[in-house]
Amino acid sequence: MSDDEKKEIKVKLAPGFLEKLEEEMSNEELQELLDKICQMVNDGSFFENAVKIDMDTLEQDDPELYEHLSELEDNPQDRPTLH
Repeated sequence: MSDDEKKEIKVKLAPGFLEKLEEEMSNEELQELLDKICQMVNDGSFFENAVKIDMDTLEQDDPELYEHLSELEDNPQDRPTLH
């Protein structure tokens, strides 16, 4: 498939994602990160380099994130809508 035939994948972020990052990063750093994520999604490297999360390990390493993901898994209707 030629580059002209490829359809660009749109990256959607959960509500609050950018706001959280804005607390920790400058606008320039945030833009660089978002550009890199979009580039990786569109060239496929984002998916090629993905690593499956071991929930048992996550529970030990980051209990807060584990609890949040478990709640989303248990209640899919409560997942934040993407924008």
